[in-house]
Amino acid sequence: DWSSDVCSSDLGTFTLALRSCEADLDFSGQVDFGDAMLLLSEFGPCPGCAADIDGSGTVDFGDLQVLLVRFGPCM
Repeated sequence: DWSSDVCSSDLGTFTLALRSCEADLDFSGQVDFGDAMLLLSEFGPCPGCAADIDGSGTVDFGDLQVLLVRFGPCM
């Protein structure tokens, strides 16, 4: 699920899209086994990776825990 907001600044107007379901790594609309496989394939140091759900700079058990809590359809 994506939501968007229009922002204005001195540089012009732009649209900002934010994901409300950060654990849906494959953009399927649900957090499922495919997302778990993507997360596990990036396990370890990975700053900026989508699978680094908690933003720690490492894909680890903290990210897996978030994914498992959010398992199911994105709301």
